[in-house]
Amino acid sequence: MKKMLSTMMVMVMLLLPIGGWNFDVEAKYVVRDFSVNDLRYTIENNEVTITGCYIWSTGDAVIPDTIEGYPVTSIGKSAFRACSRLTSVTIPDSVTSIGTAVFEAATKLTNIAVGENNPAYCSEDGVLFNKAKTQLIAYPTAKTDTAYTIPDGVTSIEAYAFAHSGDALATVTIPDSVTSIGKSAFFHCDRVTSIVIPGSVSSIGESAFWYCDLLANIVFLDGVTNIDKTAFAGCVSLNSITIPKSLTRIDEAAFEIFSREESIDIWYGGSEADRAAIAIADRNNDLTGATWHYNTVITAPTTTSTTALTTTEELTITQTTVVTTITTTETTSKATAARKTVVITGKTTAAPITTPTTTKKSPTQKKTTTVTTTSAITTTTTMTTTVMETQMVTTTTNGAEVSADTQPRDFPWWVVIVGVGVLVLGVVGLWCLRKQKAQE
Repeated sequence: MKKMLSTMMVMVMLLLPIGGWNFDVEAKYVVRDFSVNDLRYTIENNEVTITGCYIWSTGDAVIPDTIEGYPVTSIGKSAFRACSRLTSVTIPDSVTSIGTAVFEAATKLTNIAVGENNPAYCSEDGVLFNKAKTQLIAYPTAKTDTAYTIPDGVTSIEAYAFAHSGDALATVTIPDSVTSIGKSAFFHCDRVTSIVIPGSVSSIGESAFWYCDLLANIVFLDGVTNIDKTAFAGCVSLNSITIPKSLTRIDEAAFEIFSREESIDIWYGGSEADRAAIAIADRNNDLTGATWHYNTVITAPTTTSTTALTTTEELTITQTTVVTTITTTETTSKATAARKTVVITGKTTAAPITTPTTTKKSPTQKKTTTVTTTSAITTTTTMTTTVMETQMVTTTTNGAEVSADTQPRDFPWWVVIVGVGVLVLGVVGLWCLRKQKAQE
């Protein structure tokens, strides 16, 4: 009995000091914002990393420069993934590191804003870039534009940059400054019907265009050498692929299309003998069973966005430029909790690319396949967003200013659990002592 009592007392002594320990380095706290509900973050090495938000968070997520007196320097991998009610995220000047797939599946996100003095990142038309605008990091999933032209000078489209942009985006123009397309960059862009990959692209990442359901036509310009695995897997509408002679390798399942009965037309820049030099990996049966057309001459797009291919069988692909006008009016009232009303009126006129039409004259004549615009769509959208800003309080501790949110932090439930445990041990110990005395 004495041995059991000694053991219990040791456990009590070990548990009691927990109440004074500081878990700031590893524990996750909650910052509450009047307009966005909840942001999660961690503090490590005196720096804050935003790790996520709750799935019910709504509105505009305004990330503060400091939390608990420490600078917010990074946004972790997939931090806002599946935050399906957020409409805007504002990144402060202090953030210098952003992980991959940060905004993937944030299906209501229309705008990503960055502080003007941020040294590492910037935003243009709501799209997130690095400061030099050589990396396109994230395109808001719910932007209403039907077409987007990547700015000239961008060299890489980062992983998941356009992923799930399926509600409106139908046309993406890639400039010849781009050299790499990251993993799942256009994953599930369900309205994109045609894409031209410039010859400057030396790397097309794994699953780059995976499950783009309406993608019917792909043109690789001369210079492309490799297509990574599953890059275009699941593109069930695909019926035309243009491949240059420069292509040397197609990785596993790059064009694996499930449940497809119709044959694909492949327009190849080399001869039938040249085709044998292309290393085509497994699970590309839709390529090996396709109809190949040889000696296709592929020319780069002109200023009118037209790509022409000449061969014994001609193929012409035409793309249409889309002009978007956005007018923004901002009004701020002076109050303790300021409200901002932003009215955005967008007018977009677009002419989507349709499925190719084919005209045959005779076996000795040329066959012409043309992709043209057959209809026009005019959309006018008016959106009003009201944002309630968080009231911040500045206090002074040991001569240093500390900014804190006015909302309380989550109650430390672990203190309650430890207290209950100590209480139970005390009761059991008393009971054992009384029993021992009774026996004596």
